[in-house]
Amino acid sequence: MRRRDSDLLVAGVAMVLGAFAVAYGLTECDKQHAGASPLKIKFESVLATGFAYPGDKWAGEKFFCLNRKVDHRTPGVAHRWRRCGSRVRITNRRTGRSTFARVIDRGPYWLVPIICSRDARDRRGFRHASHKCWARGRVATRRERIDALRGKPPRPGWVYANHVDMTPPIRRAIGHNGKEPVDLVWQ
Repeated sequence: MRRRDSDLLVAGVAMVLGAFAVAYGLTECDKQHAGASPLKIKFESVLATGFAYPGDKWAGEKFFCLNRKVDHRTPGVAHRWRRCGSRVRITNRRTGRSTFARVIDRGPYWLVPIICSRDARDRRGFRHASHKCWARGRVATRRERIDALRGKPPRPGWVYANHVDMTPPIRRAIGHNGKEPVDLVWQ
């Protein structure tokens, strides 16, 4: 191969890699390290509900991560084990709308019996506990909360009713109806 052909080949490969970097929104630092180690992006599809809305029975309590009172104007999410202050992208599966949010609280810790959770599954396989099961549920004990931080499931016979709670600004941003599946993405 002549020198000019090899230069064109290298330029072509660089152009293709640059196009991929632009398409995936990589920064200059990411472009330099793209060959060394790929970005570790994690994905989770979970059932989400809301909290900190006006009239919430937990209103007036302090956020775990922010260490201040609950306010219905504060954007953020509650997650059982994601690091406080970490940023997640939330996408509503029904509307397709998404937004970024910070983890500002721990939870949700509402447990329901497995029998109730198996009775209703939607087309995608998500478990939906009925309102009767929510009424018969219970709040997790201190030990179960510590286990949840370590990623362990609750004791046999029980499952968490939902996996993430969102404040009203986040729910409005993605058009969430109060209890439906969302996709979480983080690095």
